[in-house]
Amino acid sequence: MTLAAAMAAGREAGLLPEANGDVRHHPRPVRLAFFLARLYGHPANAGHHIEVCRKTTVGWERGWQHLQVPEPPWPQDVVEAAVDLLIGVGETHDCYVGVLPRAQPSSLGRDVQVACCLWADCDLKSGEAVPRLRAFRPRPSMVVDSGGGRHAYWLLEQPLDPHEAQLLNARIAHALSSDRVGDPQRVLRPPATFNHKPCYPRPRPVDLVYVNPGQAWAPVEALRALPDPPDPPRPPVPPSPIGDRDDPLKAIPAPVYVPALAGREMGRDRKVRCPFHGGGRERTPSLHVYDDGWKCWSCDRAGGIYQLADLADGGDGQPRGERFLELQRRLDDLFSVRRTPKSAAAGARR
Repeated sequence: MTLAAAMAAGREAGLLPEANGDVRHHPRPVRLAFFLARLYGHPANAGHHIEVCRKTTVGWERGWQHLQVPEPPWPQDVVEAAVDLLIGVGETHDCYVGVLPRAQPSSLGRDVQVACCLWADCDLKSGEAVPRLRAFRPRPSMVVDSGGGRHAYWLLEQPLDPHEAQLLNARIAHALSSDRVGDPQRVLRPPATFNHKPCYPRPRPVDLVYVNPGQAWAPVEALRALPDPPDPPRPPVPPSPIGDRDDPLKAIPAPVYVPALAGREMGRDRKVRCPFHGGGRERTPSLHVYDDGWKCWSCDRAGGIYQLADLADGGDGQPRGERFLELQRRLDDLFSVRRTPKSAAAGARR
């Protein structure tokens, strides 16, 4: 069957899933076309770029190709070109696509502006993730058999900020005991390709195996209601530019200085909306405050009072020389610190 004939058959059937969500009675090219149109077909993705990667014997080729998302409905020639490209690459290479399109041809998470889906990667080796996925509610919109597990997708009617999507992905991963792969730049295997991992005696097919027959969009409020995963181990706090024992600013607890310097209220859970990513407009707080430091688990910035103050002032979080001394003087004034001759001399040595 030619691709055009397969797509015509799929359109005629409407890619209707069985009552249990099974779609494997449709040809593989049709399932891939349906997957692409559903994953990227939200109007908010129009004009953005799908990253296509491949893995060779030399290594990863991130950003190997980029496919621009058309305005819906997708023209048939655009769909056929994308299907031909991915199937062709997947025959001989491990092939991946960016789950979230980028605003420009890129492999960077910072170029992701909206998230129109959430996702999870359930590895068969974990033993628990796939059975938990079957029982998980709300059910995913689509499930792909990756050859070594299941990739589940929850399609969203209203796009989210990518950083909120990352936090909700972490909640889903915690609920499923699955891998934490919810970062905005994540790439996953598309259906109608093959998993070429050398640990398998022969390449394993990657296929769309389930489409939710009951709802087109996932209920995002049900996913927002999932509990947060437990806090990861505390990050190491960089050493003070001068000895801790000589610096009274280092004695100020993080729950005191973080709200003052970030300009944000701290919740009872010791979380603050991070001002350093997403234009400072994240809905779900991702900056965690500890007794002796802080870390944002979305943008990965962390440190102590000097690092936070420098970032808040537009620096790189590593103040040095005259900038450090000026920052220290301003912090002394803000927190009414009176320095002893010893601590003043230590600061002057910087």
